[in-house]
This record gives sequence, C-alpha cells and structure tokens, in this order.
Amino acid sequence: MRAFLAFVLLTLLLTGCAQAEVQPSPAPSPTSAVRPTDPVPGPPPPEEPVGTAQLLPAPLYVLESGQIARIERDMVTRAVVTAERVELPGVEAVAEFTVASDGTLAYIVGDVTADRLVLTDGRGEDLRVIYEEVQHELSDLLFTPDSSAIIFRLLNNRQPADPNMPSGIYRLPREGGSLELLRPDDPVDDPVNPARTVSGYRPVAFAPDRTALLVEVFALFYDDCTLGVMASDGGEVTRITVPEGVQVLCDEAVWTTASDAVLLLAVRVDGDQGQDGPTLWRAQRGDGVAVPWLTQADIFARAPLSLPGQAVQFFLAQLQRDLAGSITGATFTPVRLDSPEASPTPFGPSFARRLDGVLWAPDGSGALVALGSFVEGEDNRPLLRWLPREGSPVDLPTARMFINGLAWAPEE
Repeated sequence: MRAFLAFVLLTLLLTGCAQAEVQPSPAPSPTSAVRPTDPVPGPPPPEEPVGTAQLLPAPLYVLESGQIARIERDMVTRAVVTAERVELPGVEAVAEFTVASDGTLAYIVGDVTADRLVLTDGRGEDLRVIYEEVQHELSDLLFTPDSSAIIFRLLNNRQPADPNMPSGIYRLPREGGSLELLRPDDPVDDPVNPARTVSGYRPVAFAPDRTALLVEVFALFYDDCTLGVMASDGGEVTRITVPEGVQVLCDEAVWTTASDAVLLLAVRVDGDQGQDGPTLWRAQRGDGVAVPWLTQADIFARAPLSLPGQAVQFFLAQLQRDLAGSITGATFTPVRLDSPEASPTPFGPSFARRLDGVLWAPDGSGALVALGSFVEGEDNRPLLRWLPREGSPVDLPTARMFINGLAWAPEE
C-alpha cells in the first residue's frame, strides 16, 4: 500500500493532474552523470521572460475554456477560431481536437445526447459535422498521415450492447460515411469478476514510417495501463512489457524517428522506490520488451522527444522533498542527450512550476510548455511559454484557463 500511495502521489505531481500541483541499469559514474537531486548547470531561471524578435516554428492551436484559439508565429496575434455551445451547464464545449497535415481541424463537441465530430479549415470556416450518433462517446482523435481519414476511440454506451459495433478504435473517412473497426475492446470474460487483462484501446500516434500505430492499452475494470503497437490498418496489439515492480506511465510516449521502437516513461513501484521519479525506457517495436534507455541511474524525465540517431531531448526533473522524504515539488530543465551513455546537457533555464503540458517543435528547436503552480492557494492559472533552444523564453497570450490541448498548424 505504501508503494501504491507513493506512485499515486508521484503521478499527480509529475503529470500535472493534481488540483494543487503535470531493468536495473549500471550505477552512474560520479564524474559523468547529472543526478536530478544535484544542481543542474546552466543559466538561472529569469524572473520574467523577455520577448525577442524570434518566431514560433509554425502557428499554434490551443484548446482552453472549451474553444480552440490560434496563435500566430509572431507570438502576439491570437484569435479564437471556434464558437461551439452545448446544453450542459458548466461543461466546456470542445473536448479535444487534432490537426491534419493539410491544416484541417477536427474536434469533438460533447453535448447532452451525442458527441459531435466536427471538421473545419484552419480558421474555423467551412464547418461540417461528419459523425453524430446517440450514446456514442468519441475521444482520442488522430488524422491518418495522409489526412484522408480520422482515427478515434468510440465508446458504445447503447443498451443492450450492439455486437456488430463494439467499443474500440475506428477509422472514418474525412468526408464521413461508414466506420471501419480497427481494434475492438476485449470481450468481457466474466461480468461478475472480470480479469485484469480485459482491455480497451485508445490510439496515440502513428509511427513516422506510417506502418504502425502506438496505442494505449487500459484495463476496462481496473486502473491498469500500458502501451502497445499494432499495424496502422488494425489487427492484433503487441503489448509493451516491463519487469515486475515497474509501472508504465501511459502519457508522453513517443516513437523513435526510425520507427523501430517507442520511448516511454516508467516508474518503479516496488518497496520504498515507489517515490522515485519516472525514467526513460525504450521498447522494441517487434516484441514490445522495454528496457531502461539510459545507462545512468535515477535520471528523472518528462516529455521525451526522439531525434535522429540516438539523440533525445526531455525535461529533466529534480524532485524536491520535505524532511520526511516525501515529494513536495520539482524543478524542470530542458536537456539533450546524444546517446544513452552521454550526460544530460541543459539548453534552457530551469523552472520550478508544475509541468502541465509540453509540445516540442518537430525539429527540437524549442518547446511550448503549459505551466501551473505546485502551491495550493496560489494563482494556479497556467502560463503558456515558448522555450527556444536559442533565445529568451516568451510567454504567449492565452485566456489563462486550464490548457487542454496544444498542436502545431502546418508550416506556411
């Protein structure tokens, strides 16, 4: 129970979900490893970011307050591009969104009787509903790499259950039409005492080579969660496996640029080590077996980004603890490693704010971060900040409400 509680605390602390707060490896060399409990070299965090003449790599879409806004590359011009309304008091209209390679927006509006799947152009024009069915709950939107169709999870809440349309991952042409089932949820073996292995599936990301799909595999009746890989046109899922006593954190996993493996975060939950932070692991696409990615122990990470070769960027987490050893906060620093044997090299200032969300520039030239507060009672409205590899951090204009999604527009 102690390990479980520590794991829950850590998950809330480092993934930005708390209201008040985002494989044994060789021992590290005392002269080469940067430990997250030691000071990280690099420039000190500025009291207030100072804007420069730099530009974002592309226009940015932000989901906050239930609407999608577009921020231009100048980091000043901002316009809300949706105006959705729902009949449910207090419910944000747009639940989530995604952007196609041709600039088309797709988003879900969750209303009283049915979820609506809506398509618009990049400015919110030419709006059209392409799917809406009573008691069909939609989530986890992805465009196919060629923008011809949308992948999503469909939860069929109709009773009695329809055996011809189970819950699972579906594909829908962007013009609308018939759904294609790519992966159904597992059938329930025993309604009274179902097995922990009875799973549902959510799409996460297509591999860069477009031949495979990373999926989240979650227990339908328990809190268990892992990741898996299946062919992009559907079929069986190869589950990612970790050693006993290690828990996969299902957020923030990414493909390697070569499409041969998945980089993910995992945390040890056995014994007192459940209070350690998430570390980087690598799972081969073929068999799903995950191993620690770094040779140095205890390098705690958030939001990895795979780069060509073996290079990777992520946010190094330095955990803050009270006298009893409990985690009370964290400081994050953007770092780069060129190989698993290398030491983390900081390339931006550290910050002691809760990391609620990260969107990397595709080439790794910077990252957008949504930042909250660790301290209960403080102004917890998030900041949206651009952290370039070169130049000063810049705070972007937002509605200062909780940010539910970030995505780049195609480069213009």
